[in-house]
Amino acid sequence: MDALSDTMDKVKAVIEYFHRSLPAKKKLVEIQEQMNISPLKLKQDVTTRWNSTYDALSRMLRMREALIATLAIMRPDINLPQDD
Repeated sequence: MDALSDTMDKVKAVIEYFHRSLPAKKKLVEIQEQMNISPLKLKQDVTTRWNSTYDALSRMLRMREALIATLAIMRPDINLPQDD
């Protein structure tokens, strides 16, 4: 789990950004629709739910292309490297 802690910190930062920013949420939905992907919301990791980390990572992987495109437009300073 220590190897994943850095990646999870980055994932949590991305999820928190989209949960706190209404323009980013709207842009994410818009880009998902342009990519012909059914609009999905990000799921947050909750410490009291054992499977929430898996759910959060799974959802991010399903939305990966739309997330990368939206972050490139809205917040180029936040990035998730390919190896993460």
